[in-house]
Amino acid sequence: MTSIRITIREDDKARDLIRFLSGIDFLDIQVEENTETVDAKGIDALKSICGMWKDRNISLDSIRKKAWAHGEQQ
Repeated sequence: MTSIRITIREDDKARDLIRFLSGIDFLDIQVEENTETVDAKGIDALKSICGMWKDRNISLDSIRKKAWAHGEQQ
């Protein structure tokens, strides 16, 4: 038995391909959905926010106080 893994970027096109392949008798189709991978661009984007709170006087307590105060105004 031979296995092939195909990654399809567009959900609607993936559904069309799965529907087509399901009609072929000798294929056993197994679908993996919502598997996310991080490409090089994603890693660079993550690295770009590293240190964004550096040199800011902020604490978990101050964030909580601000969040609770915001919730009471609504």
